[in-house]
Amino acid sequence: MIRLDPRIKLLMLLVGLSSLFLISRLTGQLLFLGFVLLLMSLNSVRLRQLRPALRGLWIFLPLTFLVHFLITAQGWRLIGGDLSFSPALLEQPLLFSLRLSNLLLWMSFGLAWLPAIDFLDALYYLLQPLRRLGWQSANFFQTIFIAVKYFPILQEEYWRLDEGWRLISGIGEPRLKARLSRVRKSVIPLLIFSFQKAETLADAMAVRGYQTHRQRSYYGVLGWQARDWLGAVLTVAGLIIVVIWR
Repeated sequence: MIRLDPRIKLLMLLVGLSSLFLISRLTGQLLFLGFVLLLMSLNSVRLRQLRPALRGLWIFLPLTFLVHFLITAQGWRLIGGDLSFSPALLEQPLLFSLRLSNLLLWMSFGLAWLPAIDFLDALYYLLQPLRRLGWQSANFFQTIFIAVKYFPILQEEYWRLDEGWRLISGIGEPRLKARLSRVRKSVIPLLIFSFQKAETLADAMAVRGYQTHRQRSYYGVLGWQARDWLGAVLTVAGLIIVVIWR
């Protein structure tokens, strides 16, 4: 496994995300897919680890391909017989579907490669220079920290509600119609739960003095090494190549 500073990981993830939308060739998207798979292999991240995050999203890929084929590639004329088939008709739908696949895979890999605590450490150190300008970076960081810790709590509560509705309905494998019905029933309880948690969190922060401007200490201490500088150079070089070659 390649051990890099969380700041380099965050930089690589942002550059990769930008490159996805800069690459306008099908071969470039295929090369990006190969790069993601290679990076996953080097960091011991398996596809089965990403399957829970991707399971509900892959269904959109055939739909997006079909929509682009019918609308942007003159697919209706092809079906109606007014246009003969050409491989060029598939280039734009394939490009968009492959870009969407790479986006889903890249974001899922990023969540596994850069855990929440590493992301917070990287963000905290990146915000430190702003303190010299008089900007309260600690307050902004605290807001992001709450969001990162708060949304997983809501997700866990949603899954509990969904499982409860599934057990009550007595349905085994969830179908799309049944799942949509359970989502509709879970919205109001989830909103009530989120408001209760938000009030509890606000009271806890007030009690612990987070409304003051005292200097606080943090557990993580980051330091760059030679491999981190190499990763930064390769990341910037990759972005330059994408901008020139795209």
